[in-house]
Formats: sequence, C-alpha cells, structure tokens
Amino acid sequence: MSDLTERLNRDFGDPGPARDALFSELLERLGQVARRARQLTAGSASRDASDGLATEELVNEGYLKLHDVNRQWKNREEFFAYYFATLKHVLVDVHRHRTRLVRGGGSGRVPLDEQTAASGESPLEALMRSSEREDFAVSLSDLVEAVPDWGHAVAAALEGIPIPSIGEAMGWSESTTRRRLQAGIGWLRTRLADDA
Repeated sequence: MSDLTERLNRDFGDPGPARDALFSELLERLGQVARRARQLTAGSASRDASDGLATEELVNEGYLKLHDVNRQWKNREEFFAYYFATLKHVLVDVHRHRTRLVRGGGSGRVPLDEQTAASGESPLEALMRSSEREDFAVSLSDLVEAVPDWGHAVAAALEGIPIPSIGEAMGWSESTTRRRLQAGIGWLRTRLADDA
C-alpha cells in the first residue's frame, strides 16, 4: 500500500485540516480527472465550459460529493476511478438540469379550456396579445428550434386549427396534442417573461 493510499484511508474519511491538506495536494491531479470526465461526457475537449462549470467548480463539486464517503481505498487508482465516476454524475446532473430548463421544465401548465375572464380569449391569444409581436415571433421560432413538437403544435393552434385536427395531422392522440400545446404555451410564457 502506497503512502498516498494510506493517507487517503486515514485522512480523507476524517473531516478536518488533514483532509483539506490532502485535497490541496491532490488538486492538480483532481483537475486532470475533471477535465477528462468533462471531455468524455461532452464528447469534445473543445467544449470545455459547455456545462457551465469551471474546472475548479467541477473539482469542488466532486470533492463535496466525496465528503460523506467513508470507505477504505485499495489503491489510489480506485480512489481516482471513484472520483471520476462521481464527476460524471455531477456533469450528467448539470446537463439534465439545463435541458429541463430549456424544455420549459420550470414552467407550470396552462389549462387550454380556461378562458381569460376579461376578454374571452384563449391563453395563447392572451399571451400573444400581451407581448410585442416581434418578441413573440422570435420566441415561437426559438420554441420550434428547441422543442419542435411543442412549437409546431403552438403554430398550428395560432392558425386556428382545432386540436383534434392538429393531432391527426401530426399523428398524435388528442391528449398528447393538448399536453404538447400546453407545454409549448408554458415555455413561451416563461421565455417572454424572462425577456421582459
């Protein structure tokens, strides 16, 4: 058992200055592991910051995830392999979070049958009326690019095509069409509110 393995087993499981000192010594090697994990997860070394985390932040996230791990390491390779797997989980979580936000995961659903009380407009018509025409058009274009099914459902509804006909043309059930239209309206509402 190497000196590093002994120190990992002795100091890493014990919170305090010894663990922090060991972490500082391993920082360069942990940075290399983080860059490699990012490269393999993103598929390209040139997309270094595509996940929104600087390498130092990724190293620290991995360290925090290992903070509560209390185990004996057979050798340093096992430690670095475990750390690598931990970083991949962090990167996948970041990617999932960003993808969810792009697809409108943070926005609530907009009931389609609910009419705006004051004007009798549908939620989509009210949203279109309440925003600048150019902003709405750009946001709709962004929606079609980000989530084509939602964008096409919204565009068809704006043309006055009934929901059953949209579903039939797209090969969707009526309930799927309603869900995609609701999600698209929610995505637009969030995007237009963010731009305001």
